[in-house]
Amino acid sequence: MTVLLIALLRELLRILPWLDQVTGFHAGSSILRILAAGGVTQQQQMIAAGLIFVCFVLAVVLVRMGEKVFARR
Repeated sequence: MTVLLIALLRELLRILPWLDQVTGFHAGSSILRILAAGGVTQQQQMIAAGLIFVCFVLAVVLVRMGEKVFARR
């Protein structure tokens, strides 16, 4: 589940420039600029680790919710 969420996040990040172009907003480029962390490798690694942790926690929550839903049936 965590790997699927990370893959989904990666695909979402890949379409951000296209989304900016279609909508005319610059939110996607702002997000990518924050994630780039000014080219500082240590900050980029910390951001990547944080995103992986968030995906893991979300996966745990989704699995727990799924277990509760299927346990009722």
